[in-house]
Amino acid sequence: MRTRSPMPCCLVGLCYGAYALADAGLLDGKSASPHWTADSDFSARFPRVNRDMNALDVEQDKRITSAGAVHSGENTATALERTRSNDQ
Repeated sequence: MRTRSPMPCCLVGLCYGAYALADAGLLDGKSASPHWTADSDFSARFPRVNRDMNALDVEQDKRITSAGAVHSGENTATALERTRSNDQ
């Protein structure tokens, strides 16, 4: 994912999907909202990621993370559409 160029419309990590983005270094220095049960583990594994445990969704620099799977589908679809609209 990290070597992809140019940056696609958006990269999305829903629930524990934030781990994939963080593991690739794509959240370094950025805010993210991993699943709330992962706070300690996520913090230990990815100290360069700024966790926002008060947000359900975080959208920053074409990266979207969402703390939960139940509500995330609709919210992420809205964010993707907004990002897509801004890119055109």
